Amino acid sequence: MLESFLIAVGVLLIAATALPLVRRDDWWIRIFDFPRLQITVLLALTLALYLAVRQEPGILEQVFLWLLTLALAYQAYRMYPYTPLSRKQVQASGCATKESSISLLFANVLMTNRRADDLRRLIREQDPDVILTVETDAWWETELATLERTHRHAVKQPQSNTYGMLLYSRLELRDARVKFLIQDDVPSI
Repeated sequence: MLESFLIAVGVLLIAATALPLVRRDDWWIRIFDFPRLQITVLLALTLALYLAVRQEPGILEQVFLWLLTLALAYQAYRMYPYTPLSRKQVQASGCATKESSISLLFANVLMTNRRADDLRRLIREQDPDVILTVETDAWWETELATLERTHRHAVKQPQSNTYGMLLYSRLELRDARVKFLIQDDVPSI
């Protein structure tokens, strides 16, 4: 019984590992790019438990073990660059100043939220160079219009489907435009 359960879980984890290898932008495929740590932990647990409870392994069980091991190795390989074990790709700055730094503020406003004063206060307090708000509709665009006085460069795509985006920058934006890469109603800047 436990062996069958572990095989079922293992097959699902192998599928969750293999699915993102398909070069499609569908959300139900891309979603498995994100929980790598969770998938890795579950793969390791499943592999360890299966090795502990398996009965006389046949060829199918051996294939299953190899696939579990490959999936675990692949997940670890994909996470490796983001661990302390990997070589740093960017040197730490020893003399960061306001003039040599860029500050970013990203806000998922929740489109139905109407507390624009709170966001404007946060923006004043943090004084970021670049502001990106998401889930913004026409109401949010109106409420944040005053940002264009301090952040003269803007790319705006308000939408009433929770995929709206407003980008404001003090820094010049070169060739900035809105594209619809994933779906016809999901913008990317």
